[in-house]
Amino acid sequence: MTVITTLKLGTQSFTFKSTTLVIDSVPDAFSFNALTSVARNVWQESASVTVSGINAPIAISISGGEYRINNGTYTKAKGTVKAGDTLQVRHLSSKSAKKTVTTTLTLGTSKVVFKSTTQ
Repeated sequence: MTVITTLKLGTQSFTFKSTTLVIDSVPDAFSFNALTSVARNVWQESASVTVSGINAPIAISISGGEYRINNGTYTKAKGTVKAGDTLQVRHLSSKSAKKTVTTTLTLGTSKVVFKSTTQ
């Protein structure tokens, strides 16, 4: 939204324009490829993805695994991400054969899953 303000000083007029920024907190869609025939009880990592489509930091949380930002330390703690950050998730594969483990990463109101299925 643009607001125009006019200042009159004697016989002169000065016009100022200001535009408010619309916050975009919904990241562009992305996905993690599911892994199949993985070894049992071993850490499985997703490929890295880059956050895009937002112009303000948004909340990040995870269920069933861990995430890391910009190749940092893996964590389960809630945090924030911004456009340009890279994300990667991981979880421990099942101890049983032919079982799927699912990790859900939440970015703002968007949810993305990462799955691995054992041999």
